[in-house]
Amino acid sequence: MIPNNILKRIPTDFRPVAQLAVDRILEQPDVIGFVLAGSVAQGTSDKFSDLDFYVMTDGNQRWRLCWMLETVPVEVFFNPFEYLQSHIESVSAALHMLATGIPILEHPELRMLQELARAVLGQPPRKLSQNELEFDRFNTMECVFETRSVLEMESYPYFVPQALVFILKAIYRKNRWWELKPKHILNDLKTRAPRLAALVHIILNGSSRGEVQTALETLAKEIIDPLTQIEFSSDKQTV
Repeated sequence: MIPNNILKRIPTDFRPVAQLAVDRILEQPDVIGFVLAGSVAQGTSDKFSDLDFYVMTDGNQRWRLCWMLETVPVEVFFNPFEYLQSHIESVSAALHMLATGIPILEHPELRMLQELARAVLGQPPRKLSQNELEFDRFNTMECVFETRSVLEMESYPYFVPQALVFILKAIYRKNRWWELKPKHILNDLKTRAPRLAALVHIILNGSSRGEVQTALETLAKEIIDPLTQIEFSSDKQTV
C-alpha cells in the first residue's frame, strides 16, 4: 500500500493505478526499496503521462517491467544496490529518477542513493576524452552528409529527426550538460542557448527543406566547426 501522506502527492486520476502498480512491484523478488519518479512525482503530469518506478533490489539481476494499467503505461526499472552505487554517474535517466523520485518503500541505502544522485546532478557530467569528442564529430558529419544525400527524396523528413536527435545529444555531451528527455530539451535550450533553440525550432517547423537543412548544418557546426580532419579509433578488443 502507498502511505497516505505520499498518496496525497499523487494526482487523483493516477492514484488507483499507482496503487495497483505498487502491489505488483511488491510481488517481485528481492525488492527492498523504490521510488515513484517522472512527471507524476514532479507534479508536471498530464493525461498522457506514464508511471515510472525505480526499484532497488537485494539480488544480482537487473530487469525492466512494462505493462498497461487501464490506459496508463507503467514502467518499472529494477536494479541491485551494488550496481546502482557503482554505475549511477554514467546513467543519466537513473540519476534523474532517483534524485527527484518520491520514496514509496523507504530504505537507508535507497536514501543514500538519492542523496548521491542529487550530489552528482549538482556537478557537470564528466569531461569527454578527445577520442570521444572526435567520434561525435565523425557521426555529426555523417548526419550532415546523410541528410544532404536525401534532400530531394521522399524520405528526407524521416532522416532529419534522427540527425537532430544525435546532434543535440552531441551538443549536450560537448558542453557537459546533463541529458534530458526529448520533450524537455527545447525549453532547456531556450534558457541555456536561445540561438540553438531558434535553430531547432526552424528544423522542426521550417517552411522549406532548404531552410531546414541550412539550420541543421548550422547546428552541426557546434560540433564540427571549423571543418578540420576528423580521426577516430575505437578501443581494440581481443576476440
